[in-house]
This record gives sequence, structure tokens and C-alpha cells, in this order.
Amino acid sequence: YGLYKGFQRFMEDKKISHIEKAMYRQLNLPEMDELYQYVYDRNQKGDSVMIVGFDCTFQNEIFVEYIKEDLKNIDVLTEEEKQDFFITLTKASDTSLKVLFKNREKIKSKIVHYSKKILSDFSPKTESDYFLQQTLESFVFRITNENNGKNPISHRDMGMARNIAFLKERYNTNIILFASSTHLLKESKGVNDEFRQNNRICGDILNDKYKDAYYYIAYSGISGQKLNPLNPFNNFKVLPELSPNSVEHEYQNIDEPIFLNKSNFKKDTTYSRFMGYQFVELNIWKVMDGLVLIDNVSPSKWKKKLDEPKNLAIAKD
Repeated sequence: YGLYKGFQRFMEDKKISHIEKAMYRQLNLPEMDELYQYVYDRNQKGDSVMIVGFDCTFQNEIFVEYIKEDLKNIDVLTEEEKQDFFITLTKASDTSLKVLFKNREKIKSKIVHYSKKILSDFSPKTESDYFLQQTLESFVFRITNENNGKNPISHRDMGMARNIAFLKERYNTNIILFASSTHLLKESKGVNDEFRQNNRICGDILNDKYKDAYYYIAYSGISGQKLNPLNPFNNFKVLPELSPNSVEHEYQNIDEPIFLNKSNFKKDTTYSRFMGYQFVELNIWKVMDGLVLIDNVSPSKWKKKLDEPKNLAIAKD
């Protein structure tokens, strides 16, 4: 929702800051500017290309400002209730790790209460209305099921899949998903790692729903540098030595990036560090459709330093 609103403002005045404020700060990279310019130019030529989000977490306070705008003409809440709702959403922002790691039932119950009350008498008329409706429904879906004792981590992935289904149903067009590799695995059971099997299920849901229309490409570095999560401000470390039984080890002498798929890499079971810097055993062609291997990689440099160390946990993903 926040990224959708930020993108609309970007299309009005071409200020990239609208998009950057609506995303995780680790995504504010110089390389992204070329994508924004491309999308802007495509729209100027009459092509409808959008940049929107699909995560269901409380991100940062900027989306609360957008919700305030969209609720100006909603009469089902009194002005006092609206203000209480906005304050509660701000407290639940992902920029506050106290909310993330503590059981704040009062905050959660208020969000569900106000969201349900708005939805009970809400008839979307504009594109923005439909995004607001989906956002409120996502609040209810995720929080209610968490309160019923379900796994909040896997439930985040379920919420992502719901939002992608909303986009696919509304626009019936091609969607390119950018996300951490862990969320997009076609079959999480194909990775010999209990955590991913039980918690990273967004890709499983998409694969079951869309079949061959869901195509997942991963990438991995053979050599080069990685980000130092303990000191991430353009402070890099050399990638660890390759595991001898990994797909990266088999292709360590390439001169340029190589694309592997089932037709040119016949193995099913191998090791790879495509999800990060640790090698995991996986049935590769159950998990992905293609793998790009890159030699001598280097991390992107963030445009701005993170304001507070509390956000560094996100950089480890």
C-alpha cells in the first residue's frame, strides 16, 4: 500500500524519495534509479507499468500518512477513533522492534477492531480504494491468525501470497517479483533446512496456484565480497571458501555470469548458497527454475546510512 501510494506521487513529480521512503531502507540503492527511470519513461509512452509492494508487515510511518488521506471521507469512524487508529498503526510500525518482538495484544486488537469497522461499510470506487481495502484485510488476516496461535513467520508469507493474488486478479498481467530468495522458493521442502520448510512458504503457495506461470530465478556469487552485517555501511568482507560439493564450486572458473537450468545442469541434488552466505543442500530443480552464477560479486552501496542500529537485523536476511 505504501509503495503503491509512493509510486503514484513519483509519477506526478518524478521525485524518487517518494518510493524510497515507502520501502525498506536496504533497498535504497543507486542501481534502482535506472529501474525507476525506465518505468517512468514507459508510462510516459502510454504503457501501464506499476511499482507496488506485496509484503504485509507494518513498514514505517509514511504509510500511516497515506491512510490518513484515504480515510478523510470515511464516516464509519469518528474523528477520535481515526486519531486512535493512526496512533496505533504508528506504534505497530516495523521501525519499532519493541512491537515486533513483544506480545502487544492491545495494539493488535485495536488494529483489527478499526480495520473491521472500516471494512464493514467500505465500498471501493477508485484504484487507491482497492489498495486500502486489501491493506485493511491484510491487517485482519495476519493479526487474527497470529492471535489464534499460528506461526507469525509463515503467516507473513501467506499474507504476501494473498497480496500477490490480489494484484494478479485485479490487473491480470505479468508480475515481476523482487524479494529475498527465501520467500520465493517453489518448493520449500526441496531445501534440507527445517526453518525454511516451515516458514518460507510464499513461493509454495504461488507455485501451487499458478503452476508453470510461476517462474523463479535465483542467483549466487562464486567469488567476491559480501556485506558485513555487523558494520553494513559499505564495509565488505570476502566471500567464504566454496564448498567442494556445491554448484558454485563446479563453475568456479567461469569468465562471465552463467545461467543454469534443468537442461544444462543435470544434477538434482546439490549444495548452494543462493539464499545467503551459508551452503545448504537442496533438490535444485524443485526449488527453482533457473540459477544465475556470478563471479567476483560486490554488494551494492546504500545511498544513505541507516538512522538507527535497531534496523540492522533486516540487513542479515
